[in-house]
Amino acid sequence: LADGTIDQDGCLTCPWHGAKYVVGSGRMVRGPQGIFAKIPGLGYAFKALTRVLPLGRGRVTERGGTYFVE
Repeated sequence: LADGTIDQDGCLTCPWHGAKYVVGSGRMVRGPQGIFAKIPGLGYAFKALTRVLPLGRGRVTERGGTYFVE
């Protein structure tokens, strides 16, 4: 997710499969896109999983123009 983007809603989008996550909670709000979206039930399963096991989060600091997650 290091190469992902954060949209105007503050959600992180994965550059590989297009899933979208709430930055503050790690919860998935949109399942995988593209070829992954064609697998029946996969997006729902991933969303359900992140309700129980959200993405890990850490404190972000900036040093010399580089961002670090602790």
